[in-house]
Amino acid sequence: GTARSAAFSVEPGLAPENLPGGATPVARRFFLAAEAPDAFMADGFEATVRLCYLDSELGTLNESTLSLYRYNIFAGEWQRVPSTPDPATNCVTATGVTMFSPWAIGPVGGGALPVELSAFTAARDGDAVRLAWTTDSETRNTGFGVEIAETAAAAGATPSWREVAFVPGAGTTSERRSYAHTLTPATAARATRVRLRQVDTDGTATYSAAVELAAVAEFALGRPYPNPARAGATVRFTLPRAMHVRLVAYDLLGRAVATVTEGDLDAGAHTATLGAELASGTYVLRLEGRGLTRTQPLTVLR
Repeated sequence: GTARSAAFSVEPGLAPENLPGGATPVARRFFLAAEAPDAFMADGFEATVRLCYLDSELGTLNESTLSLYRYNIFAGEWQRVPSTPDPATNCVTATGVTMFSPWAIGPVGGGALPVELSAFTAARDGDAVRLAWTTDSETRNTGFGVEIAETAAAAGATPSWREVAFVPGAGTTSERRSYAHTLTPATAARATRVRLRQVDTDGTATYSAAVELAAVAEFALGRPYPNPARAGATVRFTLPRAMHVRLVAYDLLGRAVATVTEGDLDAGAHTATLGAELASGTYVLRLEGRGLTRTQPLTVLR
């Protein structure tokens, strides 16, 4: 086919007027134009539009409520286009655009959040992660996508997020609602951060602040202290998840001479103490659990 070209023109500092609901727009206007619009339509024109703004053009607007608006010249009015804001880059994106027109960036519903999220917590609980959140009110709320970032982003970098669950919302309500979701151990083990992606009925998305998760503990056995030991020794170990463990002292012939601790333990840090049951000599402390093994040497002097 014939190559086509289209361009945006931008008018910084000029705020479009008469957005729906009296919304106050970002102080910047955009125009998508083409030399031959009819030829574009004949070619099946469809585009992704990503419009950006300066912090100084926001005023008091909440970036998470921003959406794209397109001026319909036939209806003589601004119409909101399903789009996704990205406060980290100061941009808003819409896909499947098939019309040339003036464009603007403005808030949904005059700047009011479609869902008033009053609380959001996420914390590790054993080998799972438990999320809880509360809304004070909801307007056209389809639900919440639960998203995780699996690796810590480098300083200044944007983390990579993916959705692992979706929790239906209450639609429209003025009553307080409470929600909860638990990440499975397999998902929780990879997650470093978690956030909510609230989705409106027209597809508009609003993101919560991200919650940083505590690092997952390793299966590890610390060095006994003191070492050499005379009256007794203390040893610390950590577990990445709840499991059955055995901590046993072996002599240099490989014989088990003392079971320091054995049983079902929760994830996290633990401490065990060796008393006076060991005679003078050199021993190996061996921690076992779920097919994992860690060892540390211990010398006892009497």
